[in-house]
Amino acid sequence: KMAKIYVADLMDYNEGKLEGIWIELYKGITESDMLAEITAFLRKRTEETGELHEEWRLDDTDDLPLEGEVLLSDIESICSIPDWNWQALIGYANGIGGGMEYAVEHFAEAFQGYWDSELAFAENLLDEQCDLEKLIGNLASYFDYEAYAKDLFIGDYMSVDTSEGVAVFLNV
Repeated sequence: KMAKIYVADLMDYNEGKLEGIWIELYKGITESDMLAEITAFLRKRTEETGELHEEWRLDDTDDLPLEGEVLLSDIESICSIPDWNWQALIGYANGIGGGMEYAVEHFAEAFQGYWDSELAFAENLLDEQCDLEKLIGNLASYFDYEAYAKDLFIGDYMSVDTSEGVAVFLNV
């Protein structure tokens, strides 16, 4: 299901009319793309009514991690969320407990990618940091990756199950 925002014509809204458009937040949509859709909608309203319609507001969402009237501050903020993975963002926001604005601000910095599991992330992380074979020779086969993964996700990292896989975040 594609996430969407509802943009209302502010003049109509102030007159008690519900006129607006739903904009689908497809992967790769930009702020310019959204503003072009809004501008076209307002131009159409101006032509229909003969009055200048130029102001708008974000009024509603569908399948976005926004609660009630607490929308992200603007379209620019919505566009700052990489890959439109709302499942990961919601999980991250819930996991850090700092609220949605904080989560949006820190998402890109904290996001470590999608993995098959926490264990797969831990194995990759250790392989990037050092060569166990060189460090401890034959004893490397006794290394407990599961315990290492458990320790990582107790403090330094958190994960969220999504349809893309396990989203891993650095606790920042």
